[in-house]
Amino acid sequence: MKNIFLYILLIFLLLQCQNKPYAEKEISPKRIHNSTLINTLPELVKLRNETIEDREFNQGSLYIYILTTENHVYVHTSVMDCVEASFYSISENIENKNYEIWVDARSARPERYFDLKDAKLIERDNEAQICDDWYWVKAKFELFREKLKLTKVSTFFDNTYSEETFYDKSDSAFLHKIEILNIEPEPVPEFPAK
Repeated sequence: MKNIFLYILLIFLLLQCQNKPYAEKEISPKRIHNSTLINTLPELVKLRNETIEDREFNQGSLYIYILTTENHVYVHTSVMDCVEASFYSISENIENKNYEIWVDARSARPERYFDLKDAKLIERDNEAQICDDWYWVKAKFELFREKLKLTKVSTFFDNTYSEETFYDKSDSAFLHKIEILNIEPEPVPEFPAK
């Protein structure tokens, strides 16, 4: 009787040990489908952290905001929540670090790069806000022969940065339509009254 009880206990423990690793693997599904993004995001965060001397801006939350167009992926990392548009919030564990990633809901076919099933949609009104977005790092990836290639990285300290030159010209119409790029009105000359 004792042997049967020990035998059943041993079988029970063996079954528990075998089931545990499989359950752990299913806990954290991968949300990023693209290896270039998976490999580059930690490097962009590292670059951002290395360019900042102020510890206050190196602590706390880091926002990774992503917009996809037909042929590009734009990444913006910052400690400031300056996103005015609605986005999908996903988390990804890369190199044992959790990254909170916001994928712009206006993106063109983001499912090519991300699993957005069951992702939380955060609704935002497109209300203009003043945001001192210091210490950011931006990256542009281009789709070339069905693969993403990193083509440009800019930081807050890049004196030549402008939205017109950072974003690809082929995306201009789309970016104006979704109000990422805004057309500034030309100044109207004032003529003296006659």
